[in-house]
Amino acid sequence: MQSWKTKPPERYINILDLCTGTGCIPLLFHHELFNQSSFEPNIGRVVGIDISRHALKLAEENKVHCVQNIQGHQSNSTNLKHRTLRDLQFLQADILANHNDASSVSNKLQNMQEEKSCSLNYDIMISNPPYISTSAFRQTTSASVRKHEPKLALVPPVPLASTDQVPQDDGDLFYPKLYELATRFNTKVVLFEVADMEQALRVAGMAGDDWEVVEVWRDDPDAGGGEVENVNIGAGAARRRVVVKGVGNGRSVVACRGEGLRWLGRASGG
Repeated sequence: MQSWKTKPPERYINILDLCTGTGCIPLLFHHELFNQSSFEPNIGRVVGIDISRHALKLAEENKVHCVQNIQGHQSNSTNLKHRTLRDLQFLQADILANHNDASSVSNKLQNMQEEKSCSLNYDIMISNPPYISTSAFRQTTSASVRKHEPKLALVPPVPLASTDQVPQDDGDLFYPKLYELATRFNTKVVLFEVADMEQALRVAGMAGDDWEVVEVWRDDPDAGGGEVENVNIGAGAARRRVVVKGVGNGRSVVACRGEGLRWLGRASGG
């Protein structure tokens, strides 16, 4: 977002947060964009999606608190409340469902488009999906996390009957589907949170050729004087360069194309 302060989009942008949980990411994103004067004319729709009804109930409660907080700091609160509630919505959907399934993200957003006459394109996609593998959850996840965090938010659903058959990288289950949805919704920028550098490079390798720039951001991508490392992943025709930025552990994978290159201040090809 720091880069966008000098290169804001020239049109309305729509933002989609998948596996939104209690809505922290879209609420923060919406709040930051709403309070940037250079972005104010360009805020489109912000939608958070999760499969958990309980999490979405908390997200709606958090949205009310955020609206009240904004009203307490700005004038013309009636219009502000109307706009905030209009621009930010939460929906229940199953990200892993087939597109023609009634519970799928595509189906739920299609219904919203028809009901509210809104665009089905989402320019920016964010996701912090369940990414802990079954084996890592059993062996390395702390007892406090296993006890107090819902497993649904941590570990992808096991696609096989026996957990003994689950591959080591079953924590990657959501990412191919996220890239698929990004293509379906004409997304220009994606940011996917990951567990570590090994998973980050695997997820970066899943990006198709239409993603012009793919980066891995460490814990602090702007630290170390903008420290950058170029890593080649894949082999043969699938080989590509990935830019690794900052210091710390591998934390997220960012890919952009088209207008997204300008929004992030990137040149084609990295």
